[in-house]
Amino acid sequence: SIAMIAKVPNLTPHEKSIYEKIPTERGQATLIIGFDAPTSYDEKDKWALRAAAGLLSAGSLNGWLYDELRGKRNLVYIAWASLSSMKHGGTFTITTQCAPEEFDTVYTIINNLIERLRKGDFAEEELKRIENSLAEKHDMAFQTQADFVNTMALDELYGFGFNYYTKYGERIKSVSKEDVVNAAKKYLANPVTLVLMPKEYEN
Repeated sequence: SIAMIAKVPNLTPHEKSIYEKIPTERGQATLIIGFDAPTSYDEKDKWALRAAAGLLSAGSLNGWLYDELRGKRNLVYIAWASLSSMKHGGTFTITTQCAPEEFDTVYTIINNLIERLRKGDFAEEELKRIENSLAEKHDMAFQTQADFVNTMALDELYGFGFNYYTKYGERIKSVSKEDVVNAAKKYLANPVTLVLMPKEYEN
């Protein structure tokens, strides 16, 4: 018999922000800020938010998050932004960990960086450098036959075609500053924020 597949309900964007603080036994504070994001089929906004995530963290030590939180102030242990776009929805997430007493400062800086994206407070040249870096890292990620097979199979499954991965560089480099600003204004609002805070700092 064929197993029944549950129908996925229609997903609606969050109309207001949600903020949850949970006590933890760990010594550091963890901050996760999540935004609604486009599906994997929304080509324009998907690639624009990938570029936005690159500006924030670039998967390395040269993004805004690292520069502001680690390089200049040494406030955090780790910090990164990521986009996950799937068939029925997506998430744009910023994650970091810091000392509890530095949390308020870190939270404010991250929100200021999000606003920087929304306002377009960055140069086109900076965006192009990030796009080139992302394209290079994507190509370098394919080191084994399994890397190719898994990616090609999933892209074919989602209807993009088995060779979709070869278009990454072209797509990411086509994103303009205007594309990033428009996508940031559209999606980077009304976040769901989760804070894990040591009990002694909970209030």
